[in-house]
Amino acid sequence: MDDLLKVSSTRWVSDQTEHITPTIKSKSPLIQESEPEVQLDSWQGILKALQSKPSFKTLQACLRWLQFPPAGLSIKVPGPQATRLLSVLVNETIPNFWRLLNGESKTDYAKERKSLVRLLTSIAGVGALCARLRISLDAGKQERDVKPKIPKERIKDDVRDVLEVLHFTLRGSGTFQKLWQDIESGVVKPIQRHLLAKELVSQLTSGKVLSLAAEALSFCDFNRGEEAEFNWLGEGKIYASWLGENIRSFLEELKEADTDTWKIGASLLVKGISLGHDHIVEAALSGMLNGDRNGMRIALSLFTSFSAFEKTKVLSIILRLMSKRLMSTTDSNQERLIRGMAYALEQLTQNDTVLQNYLVDWLTSGVSGVAGAELGVRRAVLTVVFSAKSSMDSDSVMDGRKTGSNHGEQVLKQLLDQFGDKLFIQHAPVLNQEVCTQDLLIAVGWMLKTNRHSIQELSKSSPYLNAVSNRLAATSDRARFLGLVFGMAVSERVDAPAKKLNFGVEGVDSDEGKWYRNLVHVEDAVGSMDDLVPAKSKATLKPIQKPSKKPEQNKKAPSSSKIVEITEITDESDNNTDSSDDNLPIYAKPDSDQEDEEEDPTLIQRNKPVAPVYIRDLITGLRDSENYDRHKLSISTAASLIRRKSRFGSEVTEHIEQLASQITGLQDQYDLDKFQEMRIQAMVALVVAQPVKMGQWFSSMLFSGDYSMSQRASMLTALTMAARELAGYREEDAELTGAYVANEQLFPSKKLPDKYDRAYRIDAAPVNALSQQLERTMIKPMAAEAADKLTGPNVLKTRTFSSRMEVEKKRKRPITNELAKIVADGFFYPLTGRWRTSLQVYGPNSVFQTSFLQAHFLKTIALILSASGANTLSLPAMTVEFWALLLSVRTAALAAKPVLEALLFAFLTVLDINGNDQRRIAEDHSRELLETRAWVQQVLENLGSGSQEDDKIRVLAAGVLVRTQEVVDQYQRLMLGELVDYM
Repeated sequence: MDDLLKVSSTRWVSDQTEHITPTIKSKSPLIQESEPEVQLDSWQGILKALQSKPSFKTLQACLRWLQFPPAGLSIKVPGPQATRLLSVLVNETIPNFWRLLNGESKTDYAKERKSLVRLLTSIAGVGALCARLRISLDAGKQERDVKPKIPKERIKDDVRDVLEVLHFTLRGSGTFQKLWQDIESGVVKPIQRHLLAKELVSQLTSGKVLSLAAEALSFCDFNRGEEAEFNWLGEGKIYASWLGENIRSFLEELKEADTDTWKIGASLLVKGISLGHDHIVEAALSGMLNGDRNGMRIALSLFTSFSAFEKTKVLSIILRLMSKRLMSTTDSNQERLIRGMAYALEQLTQNDTVLQNYLVDWLTSGVSGVAGAELGVRRAVLTVVFSAKSSMDSDSVMDGRKTGSNHGEQVLKQLLDQFGDKLFIQHAPVLNQEVCTQDLLIAVGWMLKTNRHSIQELSKSSPYLNAVSNRLAATSDRARFLGLVFGMAVSERVDAPAKKLNFGVEGVDSDEGKWYRNLVHVEDAVGSMDDLVPAKSKATLKPIQKPSKKPEQNKKAPSSSKIVEITEITDESDNNTDSSDDNLPIYAKPDSDQEDEEEDPTLIQRNKPVAPVYIRDLITGLRDSENYDRHKLSISTAASLIRRKSRFGSEVTEHIEQLASQITGLQDQYDLDKFQEMRIQAMVALVVAQPVKMGQWFSSMLFSGDYSMSQRASMLTALTMAARELAGYREEDAELTGAYVANEQLFPSKKLPDKYDRAYRIDAAPVNALSQQLERTMIKPMAAEAADKLTGPNVLKTRTFSSRMEVEKKRKRPITNELAKIVADGFFYPLTGRWRTSLQVYGPNSVFQTSFLQAHFLKTIALILSASGANTLSLPAMTVEFWALLLSVRTAALAAKPVLEALLFAFLTVLDINGNDQRRIAEDHSRELLETRAWVQQVLENLGSGSQEDDKIRVLAAGVLVRTQEVVDQYQRLMLGELVDYM
């Protein structure tokens, strides 16, 4: 029976395809000569007219009636009739009429377009547009064997129309206010209002519109460089900023007594945070952050509507935004800004135990992003904690002493316990230890002002003595240094001059040591709202003006009717003429000019841009993305100009952070050749110009900046290449990575799409090339030694001696390693510390949990460590931290082979660079050594075979096993005690 019922053909009915057709057909209702007469005085009449392919005149009448309906009837009030009308407007009116209403001449039918958009500006209207967009996208995903197939171009046009209508419906900062006003005016029952409010929050802040728009932009191949008005609907940052601006406008006119509406605003903000962008809080609370008193009122009212968890969540984002703003503030305005931040935090947290306890935890727990916060923000938080009003005990009142806040004493005690904890000293990143020391010294200074007697008692207590002694006994030089400066700083303020601590250790009296000891003298205070007002930018750089020519030279002589006599001048002889011609120089024929090859002279561009010669011109050219020639020329000359200007003058120093931010955030909107390489070379030049400052800046922006994965990969590559250049490997790296654009040809299934492959592969190519070369360098001696053992005993071998001249020819000239002096503070500790902090704050949602960035990060640290050299003074301390970091990545490495390869390469690098001091490895890292060997053995046992990737991993794992076994075999007796404990 089944054979008797087969589908012979399938055909779409024209009415069904009409819903997808975005263009006006030849038999369009716009030019119909006759149409059925319908009474346009009721819901049914309007609905019937819109469904019967109306003419444009009928559409105008319908829109006019819907915009000004009789009392009690409104399309914006939810109901069955309104839902049917919205469905017809979205599914039939927009496909047939929108191209006409929003044509090239937008003024012809502006009134009708505004009327249609106004009718759709409602919760139900936005929902209908999203449903229409979903249907169109699903139609575009239909399988190829479905017939008849709807042309993809028609679906793209339909999607574009819906996006344009959605853009007109939602644009502006007053959208929420309009939607809520329609709800208040049309809905009387409180329960219905509550349900509509929940629908409003769910529809606009849950990511439904954002995800649909992003999918639509990807489906239609709308690139970000295209000038389309609706592109912002699919951009997470811009959409989050739009949400924040609407929330601020929605709450500006509310009164404090309207608690229900404040709760709606609070729900909008909290739900919007789930999109993953801090821009929504930055836009919603921009008034408070910029010193506006009405903005502070909005923030205080919102915090009263938040739950306890929501309060802490929003406050953590506010602290991050404050840190971000402080980084972009000049040094002269930072003190004023810190006072203003302290005032804002005090207003938010006063009389709120939950927020006060959160500030204490934020300072002391070390897992809430405090390590990534700027020192100025931590100073503001400590000011709030120690300035909080608290009750005074009876003893203090009788003695006339003013007690510090209970929270301040709690912070001091917990920071001191953390500072002296042995596990914290041994395993915590150096960045976290430095932050803890800084906060502890500032807290000591605050306690000296509020309760000096308690500090005197604290300096003699066991927690203080244990903390200093544990620090002095630490194996890490940096940990000992922090203990020395802390002990001396406290002793200088508490002990008598004859009893002050003076260790006499080199480095304590350095500029950094004095800076740490001066933290106890920092005096902060709570400011006012005026301190948060941004300082007016002063125009320090004047634009270059072209020299004005003299008017006599510019102006032409006035014409006159005077007749000038023309006379012929003849030479005395022809011989003189010939001799004078022989003395004239002969010039070569000029090359053809591309400008003159254009047949149409009006298309010739004579005003070609000139390469920038000043840093300010370079910044302007990089920002001018509208001018293709100038933008391309600025990018191509950025690296050379930065290197040239960094050798003299202060141009690069004054604008280096601004220039770095501009170069890092560049987008390849013109698809330029070698764009990634030019951007990376410019960032390398910036790091080489000021290694410590820019190394720390790029490390901070790598984790806290709002950049894409491709841009973060470029930062890691720039840090790697700059570090190796400082170590003296510039020429060697140029030979290795000079042609890294030509990548090996991969099988199509192993390759990303062209536009993504071009971005990610080029960004990681230099690091991959350098890591492969270093792998060969480390594994080649082991392979040669193994081959030598197979050839027989050494007694039977013949050794060939080379002449002295040949040896001298092959010997490399010594190079100056500038990286060894600054690698710890400028590159290594900022990267590892912020990586740990990022994992603590974001957990598995961190962008560095992706296999691409995780592998790239591990290779970057390994290459920087290798370039610093085996004689670097900070190598033991860096080895401790890097080895602990590598052991923490073992689980993630087993799930992704790129990470596994990078992890094994990093292990091999650590063992190779410490090869000259294997005794120290056996003494200080015996447990890590045994854990590494056991884990690598397990990797080798579970590793497959056959693929090139597995073979490469097997070679790296074998190299790690050989290096670990060498240490174990040579120092087995020394490690016996540790082995017994481990077993």
